[in-house]
Amino acid sequence: MKNNRIVISDATPIIALEKIENGFAFIKKVYDKILVPRQVLEEISYKETSERMYLFKNNIYKFLEEKNPVNISIFNGSQFLDDGEKYAIALAVEENLPILIHERKGRKVARELHLKVTGIAGEILKAYKNDIIEKSEAVNLIEQLYSISQINNYVYNQVIKAINII
Repeated sequence: MKNNRIVISDATPIIALEKIENGFAFIKKVYDKILVPRQVLEEISYKETSERMYLFKNNIYKFLEEKNPVNISIFNGSQFLDDGEKYAIALAVEENLPILIHERKGRKVARELHLKVTGIAGEILKAYKNDIIEKSEAVNLIEQLYSISQINNYVYNQVIKAINII
């Protein structure tokens, strides 16, 4: 069933997964590995004594891997993105992989660079459509995302509607 499914991620989707119950267990059903640049790893692990401690604490030390882009020159003049977004998008371009990103400006830039853009809500819906998770798990995860303000009312309603139609 699995065939080396890899995705690049910005910090916000990983932080969302960390905050919801079984978030990392869920995303491990969808992907074999998440690649992040150093800037993202630093951002998600800032509360821990080390990046390694963060990875072990969340049981993602074999799942989340640091990889840095070779070239970020595609962002000449793009001051409105933070470093994590810039480096994650640059890595996704270099690796020709989809990117998990939540912020509107980052999603816009990624789409302009012809990347496949997704977020945790989209991954939940995709996992449900592909029979990776049950309806009850999909609804529970979406409700958790909404309760921690990781998705807005519109996205919540669209995903719940799509889950109930399937």
